Amino acid sequence: MSHARSFVVLLLPAALLAAVAFVAPRAPAVAKSPRVVIRAGEERKDFLDDSVPEWRSGIAGRKGAIGFLGFLTLVIAYLFTKAQDPEVRQIKICVRSKQFEKDFFNDPAKAEWAKKKGYKALQDPDCKEWPEVWEKIKPF
Repeated sequence: MSHARSFVVLLLPAALLAAVAFVAPRAPAVAKSPRVVIRAGEERKDFLDDSVPEWRSGIAGRKGAIGFLGFLTLVIAYLFTKAQDPEVRQIKICVRSKQFEKDFFNDPAKAEWAKKKGYKALQDPDCKEWPEVWEKIKPF
């Protein structure tokens, strides 16, 4: 099994657990106390307890963050498996559009500045813009 595939096999259960935590029903407020007593007089709220409503409950709360991180982990794992293809691995992504670079060098003041600094281009001429990159890495 390749390194990237084993990476996906290890991350898939973690992502599924995060998804379950995201969609699992909440415990009723009377089921347990939302506070955990550490020492006499000190209280700390349980991290995963969303039974006490607050402004960060639901998708903006802890379970939403865990679900988002699970999704992000899956996207990163997919990109690692896609990177086995040498053509994809060597893609250079343009920071700015190629049109911006043309406009930059068509402006005499900016072209003069670039010539003084020794720039012949603002970015690698072999770089690809985002639509071209998406065509290479899209999953479908």
